[in-house]
Amino acid sequence: MTLLRDVIEIPTSVGDGDFVVRAAEGADLRRYVVTDQLRDNFAEALRRIGHAVTTGRSRANATLTATLGEVVDPVERFDGNSIRLREDVTPATWRALTADAATRLCLPEVNDKALDGLKFGAALPKRSAAATLAARLADLDGAAVVLDEPVRFVVL
Repeated sequence: MTLLRDVIEIPTSVGDGDFVVRAAEGADLRRYVVTDQLRDNFAEALRRIGHAVTTGRSRANATLTATLGEVVDPVERFDGNSIRLREDVTPATWRALTADAATRLCLPEVNDKALDGLKFGAALPKRSAAATLAARLADLDGAAVVLDEPVRFVVL
């Protein structure tokens, strides 16, 4: 998965010598030079963000759901923003399960309806079609990035 910070440089802090434009405060952006590379990078970033928003799904979350099935709520479906965990998952359980999860990521499960919609699916053996579709639905790199992020448990 390519993150926005992989497409454009996003500083994590601002120093005294940094040039900052705050568009929300009424900066006149027409006065600044936009290079072809900057324009292309922003276009690619916006395309990726638009795709994530319009599809409403996350390949990384599909991969994580398949990998962490023991702690995922079997009733709730994941979406592009979250995966609902079972109510009995504790921080200790989570740490134990995710300690090596990045080394054993699983491809998402593919249902028959998805296989039926696969272009040229009838020309492939069912097992090959399922493997092809599962690979397309997965985001192993994105799932690994998420597993490396800090975790905070909140009880509502």
